[in-house]
Amino acid sequence: MAEHLIGISLAMIVRDGAATLRDCLVSAAPFVDEMVVVDTGSTDGSLEIAKAMGANVIEMQWQDDFSLARNLSLDACRSPWVLVLDADERLSPPQSIKLMEALADNTIVGYYLNLHNLDSKGNVRSRAKLLRLFRNLSGVRFRFPIHEQISEALVDFAASHNLLIGDLPLDIVHTGYSELNLEKIERNLRLLEQAVLDTPEEPYLWYNLGKTLTHPLINHPDEAHLALERSRALLAGNLTLAARAAYRSSLYEFIVNNLIRLGWQEVALAMADEATILNGPSFEFSYLRGILLLGLGRPEEAINAFKDAIDQPSATAIWNGGDARRHLAFDGLGQALFRTGRFDEGLGFFREALAQSPEDATSRMNLAEALRTMGLVKEAMAEYMELIRIDPGMSAAWRNGAKILDAIGLTREATVWKMRAESSCQQE
Repeated sequence: MAEHLIGISLAMIVRDGAATLRDCLVSAAPFVDEMVVVDTGSTDGSLEIAKAMGANVIEMQWQDDFSLARNLSLDACRSPWVLVLDADERLSPPQSIKLMEALADNTIVGYYLNLHNLDSKGNVRSRAKLLRLFRNLSGVRFRFPIHEQISEALVDFAASHNLLIGDLPLDIVHTGYSELNLEKIERNLRLLEQAVLDTPEEPYLWYNLGKTLTHPLINHPDEAHLALERSRALLAGNLTLAARAAYRSSLYEFIVNNLIRLGWQEVALAMADEATILNGPSFEFSYLRGILLLGLGRPEEAINAFKDAIDQPSATAIWNGGDARRHLAFDGLGQALFRTGRFDEGLGFFREALAQSPEDATSRMNLAEALRTMGLVKEAMAEYMELIRIDPGMSAAWRNGAKILDAIGLTREATVWKMRAESSCQQE
């Protein structure tokens, strides 16, 4: 831990986090005065790791309430500032001078930090800004048994004391999204279903329930629609709640995407328009309008929507990692231009999408298909081969490459590619 007191307590809750806990504590130790770890029933050695690292370890029985555990950790913190991390996160080395300057600013009650969610390959899956460094204030505590939040309490405190919440360029790297975990998702669903029964007038809980029901491993779009609409209706009926709901744009994004899954494109388009009226122009809803207009056979209008998306700020980056998806607007614009016969322009935007996100398989497939449509078979074949390098099981890349090989008379090679396509399709 820090040799010289700098005024920060690390507050954590842990359960069976031994695989990553040591890295987390090592990353934070140079910048905190103490480490408080509340363990909710680990059986994998997490307790021993935390104790060996010098943490103040508090054991509690898990009671299906994340806020209860979080607040127990806050109660034990003695420093004037609190940093919150999870066991599967680590703090990138901050610049100590900037950190000290931030803590010395008497006008600030808390700071948003940059969270980078990594996939299984170590690539950034999404980015977000979360309120993880804040003053240790009596009475300012986490709320909600699941998807616990302290931000509203801090915002209220800041408003009532004429203080501010700032941004600090400190990075947290999160590896917990690297694998889909059905057990955790089902646990979250169970807690949320109980939470909305206990507090049915809380739109944030309905929002999270609907969001969880859209998860690919759950995938109940009809039930998700009901929950998301309940959240929307509660916000619409309470202007005070709506004004404080930082997640409102994210709620609308989930509503629109879920309506698309249900096949209700016209309703989804109207909802995207409503979101723009309520929250102002943004990347997310201009992009979604573009996708919907393309699907409705209105490519000229889609072109304008995608162009708007390219130039507009993200409305949901704090919640959904919106800025990490900006390349999709370039890809969408490429698709819309192709629909109107403007092939050369479209090709340029596909290439721009890949320049921003080289590993994006959808954009590369669209580029390959565009090149094949234009008769640029050599370039198209190079893109299919790159797709196969990224994902050897991508049946569409094998299948479309086989079409090119057939067309140029390489029958034997085409047969091999067709066999690979069939084999990959059986594995999908």
